[in-house]
Amino acid sequence: MDAVEQDRAASLALIKALRDGTDASVHLRALTVATREPLAAAHLLVELLEHLDEAEPGIRKPVASDFLGGIELIGGAFAGVMMAVEANLQHEAAGDLDDRTRQNRVELYRRHNVTIEALRSRPLGRELRSC
Repeated sequence: MDAVEQDRAASLALIKALRDGTDASVHLRALTVATREPLAAAHLLVELLEHLDEAEPGIRKPVASDFLGGIELIGGAFAGVMMAVEANLQHEAAGDLDDRTRQNRVELYRRHNVTIEALRSRPLGRELRSC
């Protein structure tokens, strides 16, 4: 819950900075924090997916659809937080924030995509898709 509260606080601070017409350095600082929080959430979501990938062999058929549905929900949450990051980077006050976070974002997308594909291609995922 702390991550959610930190993200909410960062978003509110960004809105306030933009609304109050503060100077560019304040905007950049608020954008940086408002971008860092969803990136932190994305890291947690990717780590969770990687742990689920490790746990997949122990999942039994009766709960397989719930397990795979949960993975899709986590994947959707990842997409949502990354959209928030990308939206922040489009802001005119973002400065070099795009460059400073690029490698991190590329690595998060790579890890997410590799893990999701691995989970979908395992016997459990293939079996459920064939039903």
